[in-house]
Amino acid sequence: ATIGSPHNGTALAGLGAMLGNEATCPLACRQMAPDSDFLGALPVAGDASRWLSVFSSTDDVIRPATSSELPGATNLEVTAACGTGPLTHGTLVTAPATAALVSSFLATGQAACSP
Repeated sequence: ATIGSPHNGTALAGLGAMLGNEATCPLACRQMAPDSDFLGALPVAGDASRWLSVFSSTDDVIRPATSSELPGATNLEVTAACGTGPLTHGTLVTAPATAALVSSFLATGQAACSP
């Protein structure tokens, strides 16, 4: 299960990587740039019953939010799936709806908004 992960890169890191300055975009930043070698080397999910990617359309770091979609995984935009309010990158991981989705998926292979 991943939460707010930039599987396909994030525009913010792409902009930083274009600057090519270690001070403004260190290694971790450059690794999250779209089409980076790091992201390209990640394994493909391949089995939606074993992989979950939870993300928020209102994430203020992962832009576009759909960058969190992982081919072959169960991809859930939590605010739409669970009817929550806006969730930023920092609040996504602590949101009760996110916890419910991840814990139910790990327990049963199906993501549910409530336990």
